[in-house]
Amino acid sequence: MINDKDFSLRTRRGQYRILEKTERYMINDHILFMVPTIHGKGVIVAPMLDGHVLVGPSAEEGIAKEDTRLITMEKFEEVATIAKKIIPGLRTERTCFVFSGSRSICVETDDFGLPLRVKKNGLSMLLVSPRQVYHRRRQLLRKQLR
Repeated sequence: MINDKDFSLRTRRGQYRILEKTERYMINDHILFMVPTIHGKGVIVAPMLDGHVLVGPSAEEGIAKEDTRLITMEKFEEVATIAKKIIPGLRTERTCFVFSGSRSICVETDDFGLPLRVKKNGLSMLLVSPRQVYHRRRQLLRKQLR
């Protein structure tokens, strides 16, 4: 049984680029991540099953629901810039397809994971994502330093 307080969601848009199969050799079938920051979980450069290379996503807040599938030149270029930081020789101009979509973000956790209280066999547990644990730990450390 799950007992939880109310929560609210907001939309975050992510834009991706798909590169030609000719760029696959640059990543040697590895999934490469840019380190996550406060602006998002990070951009990846990853092989796809069909041989293409996936690059993205961007992370944009405050996008109207009807605009979540739009591609903007600003984020199109931003994804390429970050990908070239991960792999300097990557030819992002060899983009053959782009797409965009939204993901729900819990306002209370600022993550896609929801804090859930689960009661089973008399035990009560709080289920959280690793990112939530990290941010809560930082909050507690800041309080200790004051």
